[in-house]
Amino acid sequence: MDEITVFEYLKRLNLSKYCSNFAEQKISQISDLRFFSDEEAMEKQFKIKNIMERKRIVQMISGDKLTKDNFALLSVNGAKQILKSYIKNNKILEEIIECVEPDTISSFELKDVLNEIFDIEGIKKAINEKVNATQEMKDIGYDMRLMPEFKEKEEETEDQKKKRIGVPSNNTEALLKEFGCEESIAKIKEHMITDY
Repeated sequence: MDEITVFEYLKRLNLSKYCSNFAEQKISQISDLRFFSDEEAMEKQFKIKNIMERKRIVQMISGDKLTKDNFALLSVNGAKQILKSYIKNNKILEEIIECVEPDTISSFELKDVLNEIFDIEGIKKAINEKVNATQEMKDIGYDMRLMPEFKEKEEETEDQKKKRIGVPSNNTEALLKEFGCEESIAKIKEHMITDY
């Protein structure tokens, strides 16, 4: 792989929020990452707590083929193939595809958007933000010193998660009875689980 900045590298892994952590360690080019090829070093040196985020970086450093494929910037057709696996409504699919520009979003970025956002307008907004960020980086030559500082997002609270995903309004006991799982009701009561 050609030498690229850590900023572009992290953006394509959809981990831009860690840019300042890498800058603090004076890591600016991906060739510098060869010294940090294990998950423990990622957590200790760069404060990356999420195991999947650490694995994403370490797998990329080690040259894992699937990780490299997900790291690559997508063509519009490549983005469409991923979107089709998440979105079955053709009208909505075409509406979202209109947001994608060639070579402006990686598979990691697109899949993360689709796994974290569950409404069409939110998906389109997030894709547009990723595309615009890549175009802006291309305009200024991927220079980390010229990009805004990325801070790690605050961890989502349970209330925020419930608001984003929603909370089932059905009676759990009635649902369990409907699907023939009455024995589960007794187990729930036995273990004194009250949020059901």
